[in-house]
Amino acid sequence: MLHSRATEKQYALDHSSVINKAYRCLLNPVERALYLLDLAGQPLHEGQIDLDPEFLMEIMEVNEELAEATNKEAVADIGLKNQKILDDLLMEADDAFSRNDIQTARSVVAKVKYYHNIYLKVKDYERQHGIID
Repeated sequence: MLHSRATEKQYALDHSSVINKAYRCLLNPVERALYLLDLAGQPLHEGQIDLDPEFLMEIMEVNEELAEATNKEAVADIGLKNQKILDDLLMEADDAFSRNDIQTARSVVAKVKYYHNIYLKVKDYERQHGIID
């Protein structure tokens, strides 16, 4: 069966979009972890995991600290602490996935999402203040 050039071009465009999306997912550890949970049949949706109140209080405190930060050094310090925690949690999630312990991975990835949101807020502050592009 012969395809027209237009059909082949559209087919290539459709597939390159899917490939680019998959590539971005592989590059982003948070998206990759969420995708692995989806593949395991345990997607992570808002409000589906109960996180302990101590953890949630910790997240609230970091968000307050970030909101009250008055200079780029304070924001950078918050960003560095946050990145360390985020890196440790991602390693913990990787370990859980490698052991096929999906329940542990799921609860760790839920925490990752909160710290990733703080990461995004730090980056947004840095963009707004000309620290990064």
